[in-house]
Amino acid sequence: MKIKNTIILFLVLVISFLFQSCLSKPDISESDVEQKVFQMVNEHRISIGFEELEWNETIAEQCRLHSKNMSSGNIPVGHDGFSQRVKNLLETIHFSIAGENIAYVSGYTNPAVLAVNEWLDSNEHRVNIESDFNLSGVGVSRNSSGDYHITQIFLREKIIQNSIID
Repeated sequence: MKIKNTIILFLVLVISFLFQSCLSKPDISESDVEQKVFQMVNEHRISIGFEELEWNETIAEQCRLHSKNMSSGNIPVGHDGFSQRVKNLLETIHFSIAGENIAYVSGYTNPAVLAVNEWLDSNEHRVNIESDFNLSGVGVSRNSSGDYHITQIFLREKIIQNSIID
Protein backbone atom coordinates (compact mmCIF):
# COMPACT_ATOMS: atom_id res chain seq x y z
CA MET A 1 0.00 0.00 0.00
CA LYS A 2 2.89 2.35 0.81
CA ILE A 3 4.44 1.86 -2.65
CA LYS A 4 1.06 2.45 -4.30
CA ASN A 5 0.62 5.76 -2.41
CA THR A 6 4.16 6.80 -3.34
CA ILE A 7 3.51 6.06 -7.01
CA ILE A 8 0.21 7.99 -6.91
CA LEU A 9 1.90 10.96 -5.22
CA PHE A 10 4.68 10.86 -7.80
CA LEU A 11 2.16 10.79 -10.67
CA VAL A 12 0.21 13.69 -9.16
CA LEU A 13 3.40 15.74 -8.91
CA VAL A 14 4.41 14.94 -12.50
CA ILE A 15 0.95 15.77 -13.84
CA SER A 16 0.87 18.98 -11.79
CA PHE A 17 4.27 20.01 -13.14
CA LEU A 18 3.26 19.27 -16.73
CA PHE A 19 -0.03 21.17 -16.30
CA GLN A 20 1.79 24.23 -14.91
CA SER A 21 4.31 24.08 -17.76
CA CYS A 22 1.52 24.15 -20.32
CA LEU A 23 -0.18 27.12 -18.67
CA SER A 24 2.90 29.26 -18.08
CA LYS A 25 3.89 31.91 -20.60
CA PRO A 26 7.09 31.27 -22.52
CA ASP A 27 10.05 33.25 -21.29
CA ILE A 28 10.75 35.49 -24.28
CA SER A 29 13.37 38.11 -23.47
CA GLU A 30 12.69 41.78 -24.02
CA SER A 31 15.70 41.94 -26.31
CA ASP A 32 14.37 39.06 -28.44
CA VAL A 33 11.03 40.86 -28.82
CA GLU A 34 12.81 44.10 -29.80
CA GLN A 35 14.81 42.35 -32.51
CA LYS A 36 11.80 40.42 -33.81
CA VAL A 37 9.68 43.59 -34.08
CA PHE A 38 12.50 45.37 -35.91
CA GLN A 39 13.05 42.40 -38.25
CA MET A 40 9.33 42.05 -39.06
CA VAL A 41 8.93 45.77 -39.78
CA ASN A 42 11.95 45.66 -42.11
CA GLU A 43 10.65 42.53 -43.84
CA HIS A 44 7.36 44.31 -44.50
CA ARG A 45 9.13 47.44 -45.78
CA ILE A 46 11.28 45.38 -48.16
CA SER A 47 8.22 43.47 -49.40
CA ILE A 48 6.63 46.74 -50.58
CA GLY A 49 9.80 48.24 -52.05
CA PHE A 50 10.97 50.47 -49.20
CA GLU A 51 14.51 50.62 -47.86
CA GLU A 52 15.37 48.82 -44.66
CA LEU A 53 15.46 50.85 -41.49
CA GLU A 54 18.81 51.16 -39.76
CA TRP A 55 18.91 50.22 -36.07
CA ASN A 56 19.87 53.10 -33.80
CA GLU A 57 20.69 52.36 -30.16
CA THR A 58 20.00 55.95 -29.02
CA ILE A 59 16.46 55.66 -30.38
CA ALA A 60 16.10 52.22 -28.78
CA GLU A 61 17.09 53.63 -25.38
CA GLN A 62 14.34 56.29 -25.61
CA CYS A 63 11.89 53.53 -26.58
CA ARG A 64 12.97 51.32 -23.67
CA LEU A 65 12.53 54.14 -21.21
CA HIS A 66 9.01 54.86 -22.48
CA SER A 67 8.07 51.17 -22.44
CA LYS A 68 9.44 50.81 -18.91
CA ASN A 69 7.40 53.81 -17.73
CA MET A 70 4.26 52.27 -19.22
CA SER A 71 4.89 48.79 -17.82
CA SER A 72 5.56 50.15 -14.33
CA GLY A 73 2.32 52.15 -14.41
CA ASN A 74 4.08 55.53 -14.19
CA ILE A 75 2.27 56.65 -17.34
CA PRO A 76 -0.71 55.28 -19.28
CA VAL A 77 -0.20 53.16 -22.39
CA GLY A 78 0.10 55.62 -25.25
CA HIS A 79 2.14 58.44 -26.69
CA ASP A 80 2.40 60.66 -23.59
CA GLY A 81 5.76 62.42 -23.66
CA PHE A 82 6.42 61.86 -27.37
CA SER A 83 7.46 65.48 -27.92
CA GLN A 84 10.01 65.14 -25.09
CA ARG A 85 11.40 61.93 -26.59
CA VAL A 86 11.77 63.77 -29.90
CA LYS A 87 13.60 66.66 -28.17
CA ASN A 88 15.89 64.18 -26.42
CA LEU A 89 16.74 62.52 -29.74
CA LEU A 90 17.37 65.88 -31.43
CA GLU A 91 20.27 66.41 -29.03
CA THR A 92 22.29 63.70 -30.80
CA ILE A 93 20.53 62.89 -34.11
CA HIS A 94 19.71 65.37 -36.87
CA PHE A 95 16.35 64.39 -38.33
CA SER A 96 13.43 65.97 -40.14
CA ILE A 97 10.45 63.81 -39.20
CA ALA A 98 9.56 61.35 -36.45
CA GLY A 99 6.85 58.79 -35.79
CA GLU A 100 6.04 56.36 -33.00
CA ASN A 101 4.13 53.10 -32.63
CA ILE A 102 3.04 51.72 -29.26
CA ALA A 103 1.72 48.25 -28.40
CA TYR A 104 0.50 46.53 -25.27
CA VAL A 105 0.47 42.73 -25.48
CA SER A 106 -1.06 40.55 -22.79
CA GLY A 107 -1.50 36.79 -22.77
CA TYR A 108 -0.04 36.12 -26.19
CA THR A 109 2.86 33.74 -26.75
CA ASN A 110 4.54 35.80 -29.48
CA PRO A 111 4.23 39.49 -28.59
CA ALA A 112 6.30 40.77 -31.55
CA VAL A 113 4.10 39.04 -34.12
CA LEU A 114 0.91 40.32 -32.52
CA ALA A 115 2.21 43.89 -32.19
CA VAL A 116 3.45 44.19 -35.78
CA ASN A 117 0.34 42.54 -37.21
CA GLU A 118 -1.89 44.91 -35.23
CA TRP A 119 0.18 47.89 -36.44
CA LEU A 120 -0.14 46.75 -40.04
CA ASP A 121 -3.92 46.41 -39.60
CA SER A 122 -4.14 50.01 -38.32
CA ASN A 123 -3.91 52.86 -40.86
CA GLU A 124 -2.24 55.22 -38.37
CA HIS A 125 0.43 52.72 -37.38
CA ARG A 126 0.94 51.40 -40.90
CA VAL A 127 1.75 54.95 -42.07
CA ASN A 128 4.75 55.02 -39.72
CA ILE A 129 5.98 51.64 -40.92
CA GLU A 130 5.58 52.59 -44.59
CA SER A 131 6.84 56.19 -44.49
CA ASP A 132 10.13 57.66 -45.63
CA PHE A 133 12.04 56.90 -42.43
CA ASN A 134 15.54 55.46 -42.37
CA LEU A 135 16.39 55.08 -38.64
CA SER A 136 14.53 53.23 -35.94
CA GLY A 137 14.81 51.63 -32.56
CA VAL A 138 12.53 49.43 -30.49
CA GLY A 139 12.17 49.23 -26.74
CA VAL A 140 10.32 46.55 -24.81
CA SER A 141 9.48 46.22 -21.16
CA ARG A 142 7.69 43.31 -19.54
CA ASN A 143 5.82 43.88 -16.28
CA SER A 144 5.45 41.50 -13.35
CA SER A 145 2.28 40.04 -14.90
CA GLY A 146 4.21 39.07 -18.02
CA ASP A 147 2.57 41.73 -20.21
CA TYR A 148 4.73 43.43 -22.83
CA HIS A 149 4.86 47.16 -23.59
CA ILE A 150 6.47 47.89 -26.95
CA THR A 151 7.60 51.24 -28.36
CA GLN A 152 9.08 51.81 -31.81
CA ILE A 153 10.28 55.24 -32.93
CA PHE A 154 10.97 56.04 -36.58
CA LEU A 155 13.16 58.95 -37.78
CA ARG A 156 14.22 60.41 -41.10
CA GLU A 157 17.85 61.38 -40.57
CA LYS A 158 19.09 64.58 -42.21
CA ILE A 159 22.44 64.31 -43.90
CA ILE A 160 24.49 67.35 -43.03
CA GLN A 161 27.38 67.97 -45.35
CA ASN A 162 30.34 69.94 -44.11
CA SER A 163 31.76 72.34 -46.59
CA ILE A 164 35.12 73.96 -46.28
CA ILE A 165 35.33 77.54 -47.46
CA ASP A 166 38.76 78.84 -48.44
